[in-house]
Amino acid sequence: MSETLLFSELHDEMLSRGQGIVRMYLEGKKYVPSKIPEWVDSINNEIVEEAKKASPNFKYVVNCIIQQKAGAGLHYNCVTHWDAKHDCAVTVKFENDNLTCVVMIFGISI
Repeated sequence: MSETLLFSELHDEMLSRGQGIVRMYLEGKKYVPSKIPEWVDSINNEIVEEAKKASPNFKYVVNCIIQQKAGAGLHYNCVTHWDAKHDCAVTVKFENDNLTCVVMIFGISI
């Protein structure tokens, strides 16, 4: 377990862990509306658990969006007010022929 106090030091690790979790759930999958809530919950919960293992020194917020590829655009924006030295966010993007997924992982120092 890490004693890291700056989330920016965990950025690359959390990006890698997040990408792995998203790929595990979505790689090769087709967009199935009835499965999306389950996938979103599982992705969010697993990323939070992995983040807590990486460092207990942060509060974590994870937001996952899964959209069917059907020619529509996807615009996502987030604004934060935090301690830029200690807090950070990681964006995980995933696409296949059927869907697009964007996950935001926020680490806020305690």
